[in-house]
Amino acid sequence: MDGAILKQTMLDALDEPTESNLFETDGRVLYSYLDAAAVSFVRQTRCLTSTATITTVEGQQAYDLPPDFINLYLKTPSDRHYIKYSDGSITSFPVLCQFDQIFYDNQTDEKETPLRFAVIDRTTAPSLITGTATAAGSKTGGQCTLNDTTKDFDGANLVYPRDSVHNTRDKSHGLVLSVTDSNNVVTALFNGSLNSWKLGDAYVIQRASTKQLYLDAPSSTSGHTITVPYVCMPGPVFSDYGFWRFPPVSCRAICYEAAFMHQNRMGDYVSADRHHILFQQEVSRIRAEDARRLLQSGRYRKNY
Repeated sequence: MDGAILKQTMLDALDEPTESNLFETDGRVLYSYLDAAAVSFVRQTRCLTSTATITTVEGQQAYDLPPDFINLYLKTPSDRHYIKYSDGSITSFPVLCQFDQIFYDNQTDEKETPLRFAVIDRTTAPSLITGTATAAGSKTGGQCTLNDTTKDFDGANLVYPRDSVHNTRDKSHGLVLSVTDSNNVVTALFNGSLNSWKLGDAYVIQRASTKQLYLDAPSSTSGHTITVPYVCMPGPVFSDYGFWRFPPVSCRAICYEAAFMHQNRMGDYVSADRHHILFQQEVSRIRAEDARRLLQSGRYRKNY
């Protein structure tokens, strides 16, 4: 389902003809409910995954994980999470450990290949990315493109979906929805005078990474590749054209949970509980199907 259909499905669940009866007309609050419900769905089902590719830097020990990171995904047969590390010719698989073990070992000497790693909370805010739009980006279906030919949004000025973005000229703010290429990011802006980009608009992007990968020692070599499979949040749907990688039945359940969040906030607890139950039934169905797949996979391995 795309953003327009998701909004209407939530409004149907609330028995409201238009969003203006409940929310401001730009849809920010409604989209926020839908997004929170979708993230809750993935946290409970672990049904969406992605892969982060990190390049090592000599002397560096902590590396930012994407803002859509929820948890690690793959496990060894002994039930330990792992990642992949490659120097270009040799591949190894460091395993997850507690940060306090790495802290206690206190390996300050640089190391060629890590054996262990931890996932920690980022203790400092990522640096801001600032600049000026070098082309106009009109609003279509609730989204608009920020263009800056002086930046490298998929390299040195790395930007991810879910990063916060501000247009300081028209006072709008919102989210990065996707990165088109090194000079263009698709955004959704709200609460401003135009909620779009004009030539010369100043912007601020606040990167939203909250987790870091922490190796057991600083990297001794730049250019090695760390591959991190992880459970990811759904893509941010804050426009008519955004969509989720969920089947329609799951999308409807997420819309019910978004309706539950609004009704619970407004004190309509009876209706809220009804919608929450429908959501939890879909969560249980996904979990049961996943458990059956794992069981069948285990039987297959035993037989072959």
